[in-house]
Amino acid sequence: MLHTNQNETISVLDGKFLDSNGKIDISYFTGEVKNYVINCSSTVYLYHWLVDDRRHPIHSIAWQALTECVDMELKYDGLRCTSAHLKKWFEIHGLDYKEVMKPLITQLTDEREEYMEENK
Repeated sequence: MLHTNQNETISVLDGKFLDSNGKIDISYFTGEVKNYVINCSSTVYLYHWLVDDRRHPIHSIAWQALTECVDMELKYDGLRCTSAHLKKWFEIHGLDYKEVMKPLITQLTDEREEYMEENK
């Protein structure tokens, strides 16, 4: 059974997504999390949720991708993250997670619509 540790989760997030000024690199963040939806073989189910299963809202897919991205790093220490940990990280950096996730949600929405157009 995996345990949780907020400090470790925040450490992973900081290590992955902060720039040299200690700010979240939104562009890198968006690209990396999108990659977990579109390209990562271990999260292929997220891509299917995006293009094949319209019951999953885009924001839920994006959040799950972020969770998977962090959990990939934490699992080697027998840990996993929680939504509360992720939200706390954004709060620590003075950001609203919904605002940070907006560009990603827009990109994934476009991806879904493009797929739907091509497969009518």
